[in-house]
Amino acid sequence: MNIRVILNRVIQNLEKIKIRLLYFDIYDNGKKYLALENSYERELGDYTPNANKKISKNKQYPAGKILRFIFEGNYFDIAVIYSKRCFIKNMSPKATSALSIFRVDKGKYEKLAEIAPKNPHGLFIQKRVPIDSADPNEIAIFLPSFAKIDRISLVAPKEIKKVSIHRKNILFYGSSITQGCAASATSSSYVSKIAIAMDLNVLNFGFSEGARGERELAEFLALKHADYYVIEYDHNSDEKELTERHLEFYKTIRKENPETPIIIISRLSYGISVSESEARRREEIIKRTIGYGREMGDKALFHINAGSSSIDERRKLLADDRHPNDDGMDYLARQVISILRGWNDKDN
Repeated sequence: MNIRVILNRVIQNLEKIKIRLLYFDIYDNGKKYLALENSYERELGDYTPNANKKISKNKQYPAGKILRFIFEGNYFDIAVIYSKRCFIKNMSPKATSALSIFRVDKGKYEKLAEIAPKNPHGLFIQKRVPIDSADPNEIAIFLPSFAKIDRISLVAPKEIKKVSIHRKNILFYGSSITQGCAASATSSSYVSKIAIAMDLNVLNFGFSEGARGERELAEFLALKHADYYVIEYDHNSDEKELTERHLEFYKTIRKENPETPIIIISRLSYGISVSESEARRREEIIKRTIGYGREMGDKALFHINAGSSSIDERRKLLADDRHPNDDGMDYLARQVISILRGWNDKDN
């Protein structure tokens, strides 16, 4: 463990002590504020990632989980206490930790604020968010990709209620890209862009360095019975593991969800993060999965070959050798949205 990591931990532990002393009323279960939830970690049910420590590490970060509530009034106050914030080389401290706040009206999202502590080591933020309309307002809060939240509390002029409107669920499984790495804000990840454009509820199982297609995890995700599945699974497995698991992962999801759209995304960085020859071999593995599904008559299986354009064009969409920048996130989102809209139009 290097000195920088140790120093960051010491600073954050001191920050926690300060928060306990100065903002004890928030911990006292709402003398002033209303707490939204008890935990913001991503739930994995009975699946225990014993052999995959990256999942154990990253599941504590909510990664675009959406909190929704309704209230009347022209403002609300929000207070956020963090347990931990990550420092990532291709993301600013704000990008890893900010909450994106939207007003939602008939499926349309209006961004109100992007909030995070000003101090890169800060673990507390308190802010008043103004709203033009005093009518009943639905608010959606997108939680950060690489920060652990201890508590979110809020107060409004009148009663705050959780949203009971039913929305379709879209489930994502993938790598750090799906978790939101390199996006400039939580709402700029391809996952959040899709949720905003389609007004969907998100189940995000993107795990930095942890998407390896374990059978037990596939079984857990299959039983979520989401309305749509998006699989961005390629980066974290070697070729042998990808060969052994990719097709089986698809089969497991399809067995429990026989008519649900499944969208498989190939990596945008083919020939950049890996050699051209390895890229072709990996693409063949994914195409075998697609081919199998087509042979079985699967008309709800889709493939986005994100690496099909020229290397020069794709380099412009990357923040480094593999993670999409905001333009790359937008490109992935548009591909998925096009498929989902086409599918929904067919159903209608």
